[in-house]
Amino acid sequence: RGSSVGDAGGAADRVLNQLLTEMDGMTAKKTVFIIGATNRPDIIDPALLRPGRLDQLIYIPLPDEASRLQIFKACLRKSPVSKDVDLPTLARYTHGFSGADITEICQRACKYAIRENIEK
Repeated sequence: RGSSVGDAGGAADRVLNQLLTEMDGMTAKKTVFIIGATNRPDIIDPALLRPGRLDQLIYIPLPDEASRLQIFKACLRKSPVSKDVDLPTLARYTHGFSGADITEICQRACKYAIRENIEK
């Protein structure tokens, strides 16, 4: 809570307060699962983590090398890829990258290749 850099008029606080209100208003008779995801667990408001709200936290680690390779393959499956592109090497050198990071790399590479091809 509190003012966040770039927060447009306290919008984040209003959203958080509404979420807390909705969570507190649920009765035990309703089967409702609330799933949240964040890349920044260090800044989760403690009010969200109190008992009866988000009770269980599940850490999902960054992908390992084999998973990164699969992400590269999935992102590029519909794109023509040069034989010079060594996906296993890319997977090896992207330690610490998230799936979103790898997806961004693939999208940028595809756009760059299209731009380069048009300019020829």
